[in-house]
Amino acid sequence: MVRLQLPPPGDAPQAIDFAPDPVLQLLGHTGPAAEFQAAIAAVVSRYPTAGEGQASGDAAGAARHQARSGLFPPILLSLVASRSLARDFQGNSAIVKGLLPRGRTDAFPAAD
Repeated sequence: MVRLQLPPPGDAPQAIDFAPDPVLQLLGHTGPAAEFQAAIAAVVSRYPTAGEGQASGDAAGAARHQARSGLFPPILLSLVASRSLARDFQGNSAIVKGLLPRGRTDAFPAAD
């Protein structure tokens, strides 16, 4: 086990030799930038707050979309169609019923 020791306090702090300092020696040793960036990207991808931020952004976008949809009224269109399958009428009522159309289509638009 290596024990780190601070230099004894003195009257001339500028005269302290920092060459044997192990922490400062680490500054001179660097690894490949790609490995460092990959390690940082892996940590960030596992960090839960990053996912929460994305979810918050998605929720804000959904709220904005919902608020914007309130600017436009809902428009409803209903189509109802009916057709007669048989027109074999007999008797006096056949004259009146023969005047009715064979089919009918109705459209009902509505806006709130």
